[in-house]
Amino acid sequence: MVAITETPFGVRVRFVPDAKTRQLIREAREKGDHQTLRQIRDWEREVKRLAAEDYLRAKRAKEWSARMEEAKRSYDAAKGGKAAAANRRKIAELASRFRKESTATLIGRYQVRGGDPLEKRAIAKVLKERGIEVPVERRRKR
Repeated sequence: MVAITETPFGVRVRFVPDAKTRQLIREAREKGDHQTLRQIRDWEREVKRLAAEDYLRAKRAKEWSARMEEAKRSYDAAKGGKAAAANRRKIAELASRFRKESTATLIGRYQVRGGDPLEKRAIAKVLKERGIEVPVERRRKR
């Protein structure tokens, strides 16, 4: 996997190895296997070069933004869709706000009947971080 950033001078491609590649590199380093490390470096260089070429070609053809939108769509779909992605963001924001409140206050807010289900999920998340398990509220069918 590669991370591409545009700089005023061109394109910067950073190689981000997956877990299997990282393990290979680690094992080769421990064994002192310079040939394998050299092969991995060459492969890394080639992957970066191909990624940069592909990025520039796609940019020139004006298809890069379409690709990125497609990738975002598929990422959201894999996590449950756009609404779920928005809910995750809201829960994360609420949770960061609730971390400032005391545990007793949060338990009180959680036990109140009704209320925003996203707020309750955020409170449950914060309480779980503090080591308190609360029963997950069953979602109502509409």
